Amino acid sequence: LDEHTGLRPMARLWGMGLPGLRAGHYLLRDRTRAFCLLTRMDKVLVLPRRDGRRLLLTPARPRALLARLAELAEAPMHP
Repeated sequence: LDEHTGLRPMARLWGMGLPGLRAGHYLLRDRTRAFCLLTRMDKVLVLPRRDGRRLLLTPARPRALLARLAELAEAPMHP
């Protein structure tokens, strides 16, 4: 989030903030809303939602999670 300062959480709308943890709904600096589960600010996975909001996460391996989500998105749905 140091590179993309517009995505930094600015105001907590609903949730909790503790040292080293931000969890809940936040207003970002670019005035959009996001659901955040953040334990750090340097390696953040940003996922867009269909409604224009975002999901900000700090998984242990963000690239691996993004690759797996892409695989699941391409896989055919089974009833």
